Amino acid sequence: MKKLILSFSLILFVLFCKSCELTREPITKNELTCKATYLNASVAIDSLFFTENDIEYFNPSTKELKFKTSFKLAEIKNFDNFRFYLGKDSLFSARLAVDEMSFMINNLVFYYNYDKGKIYLEDGYPIWIDSSELATLRAQNKAKRNTNWQNFMDRLDYINKLKN
Repeated sequence: MKKLILSFSLILFVLFCKSCELTREPITKNELTCKATYLNASVAIDSLFFTENDIEYFNPSTKELKFKTSFKLAEIKNFDNFRFYLGKDSLFSARLAVDEMSFMINNLVFYYNYDKGKIYLEDGYPIWIDSSELATLRAQNKAKRNTNWQNFMDRLDYINKLKN
């Protein structure tokens, strides 16, 4: 009798969990999310890094992406390839850049400024360049993501997360 009750309880539990899963709030069509690749030894694992609910604001002038909770370098240094989505649509991707890097990236970077403990979405790394050729390359790459960048900005504006 105990086995029968246990089996019946288990079946009810599984059905209840499936029912909860089906009624769980799906990602809204236009929710902003960011997935990143977590690098651990030689294993790369994709994971949700943040959603629009984690963002406090984005400042288009300074390019600071401020989160409700701050990140430490030790927390993000194992991540790379930050991919931004609006719903299921891919917007753009960014590579991690930190102050101690010794190489250049001439496309969008998820830049962690160690001194300030702040994160920025910059057009390349290092931030300051004195080469017109590299400035042109960065401008061309920025132009390629312009439409999707505008979708990103429009969403942040819609959810009141733009700071000027």
